[in-house]
Amino acid sequence: MATGRANSVEVISERGRIIGLWESGMPTREIALTTGVSQRSVQRWIKRFEEEGSLHTKPRSGRLRVTTPVYDARILNAVEDQPLTSAVHHTRNLHLPCHPCTTRRRIHEANIQCYIPATKENLTQQQRECRLGFALQYLQADHSFWNHVIFTDEKYFSSVEARARHCWRRGNTRYHEENIQERARSGRVGVIFWVWMWAEGPGELVSLSGRFTGKEYVKVLEDVLLPTVRCMAIPHPHPIILVHDNSPVHTSNVVKKWLEQHP
Repeated sequence: MATGRANSVEVISERGRIIGLWESGMPTREIALTTGVSQRSVQRWIKRFEEEGSLHTKPRSGRLRVTTPVYDARILNAVEDQPLTSAVHHTRNLHLPCHPCTTRRRIHEANIQCYIPATKENLTQQQRECRLGFALQYLQADHSFWNHVIFTDEKYFSSVEARARHCWRRGNTRYHEENIQERARSGRVGVIFWVWMWAEGPGELVSLSGRFTGKEYVKVLEDVLLPTVRCMAIPHPHPIILVHDNSPVHTSNVVKKWLEQHP
C-alpha cells in the first residue's frame, strides 16, 4: 500500500466526505464545488468505492531504476577493489548515468557501509608474526605481573597531505588489509609527546622539543619516568618492567647502557 500524504488521515477523511455527499444524493458537480476537488477526481473515487470499497491510493510501480544490473555489478566491483575511494569518484570513473547519491544507495543495498578507515603501519609478514608471538607469550600473565609493567612511547603529531577520509567496507572488516590506510609521513610542522602508562591507567605526559635522540630519551627516563612511576605506580623496591618498541632511539647504545645500569 502506498504511504505518505496520498494515504494520510486528512486525505482519506476528505475522500470519505466525497462518498458521504454522494450517498446523500448530491450530484458530482456540486460535490466538486463543495470539496474543492475536480469533478474527474470525484468521479474516480466514487467509482473506486463502488468497485473495490476502498479509498486508499494503490501502490505504484514507481520510476525505473537508472542503473542496470551491469552497472550495479561494476559499482560493487569498484568498491571491493578501491574501498578508500569516494562514491563521487566511483560515479565519475565508471561513467555512471546517475547521481553519486544513487551510487551510494547501490552500495548500501549490498550491505556495504561507509566508515572512517583505520590508519596503521605497513607491517611485513615477519613483523606481524613477531607481534603475535609477543602477545601469545604473555597471554596467560595475571594481574600481579601487569601491575609491574610500564609501557612508554612517544607520538609525533604532524601536518600531512589530504588522505582518504572514508572507507566502503562490510561489517567487522575494519582491519582487513585492503581497508587500512597506511600511515602518512610528513616533514611539515609537528610536535612530540612522550607518555608512560600501566595497568591502572595513564601516567606522566611530557611535551618534547627539538630532535628526540637517545640522550634525550635517557634524560626523560631519568628525570620523568623513574620519579613519577615510583610515586604514582610502583613504589621502591618493587621491580619495574619497562616496555618500549624497537625504534632507533630506544635501541641506541646510550639507552642500552642506561638500562643496564638500572636493572
